[in-house]
Amino acid sequence: MSYRAYFLYLEHSAHEAGDFIDAADVEWPPEGELTEIDVNPFGRRGAFRRKVVICQDNKVVMVLRVFVGVDELGYLLELCFCHTLSNAHTVAFICGQHVHLFDIVSRRTTSDFLRDYVVQMCPLPEYADTLTDDFFVTTMQNVFLVNVHTGVVWTSPRCGYDCVLVHRIADGVVYGSGDWDPPDGRRDFRLDLRTGQLLDD
Repeated sequence: MSYRAYFLYLEHSAHEAGDFIDAADVEWPPEGELTEIDVNPFGRRGAFRRKVVICQDNKVVMVLRVFVGVDELGYLLELCFCHTLSNAHTVAFICGQHVHLFDIVSRRTTSDFLRDYVVQMCPLPEYADTLTDDFFVTTMQNVFLVNVHTGVVWTSPRCGYDCVLVHRIADGVVYGSGDWDPPDGRRDFRLDLRTGQLLDD
């Protein structure tokens, strides 16, 4: 049994980047039969901002209501990047400063705080089109290797100041780039796949 997950377009989604879908593009259950689950690791300091729809054969089976953090001044701790990966058991998604892992059977969520704004998700291997046991999450400054069962495996050293990306993985090496001086300061980097440490050129 395979599932696909998408962020649902909401009123404030027009300028966001990620895996979005329009409500008209999926089949919804009858009124009153939709299961909605909150994903809110912040308690009262969280603000509802997104919906993730989990689909089977393009039919919505449940919706996750995703919250983001709010700082002391009332500002939302989020950027425009929202991505999902899913398989038959788990939905992984990034939003704000967190990577979330939702178990479809138990309906439980594990959330890892990455201490920075999330940018990208990338399966391992990078050409996979579903969630793999290990996958990458990038933030504005770092790369994280995440395991669906244990959470964050390693965190790289700083690879940029503004938007780090993973491009490919080959022979135990992670190839990516990070912007150190926007808009034209992007530099390539290489990481050891096993440890996450930077490799010398």
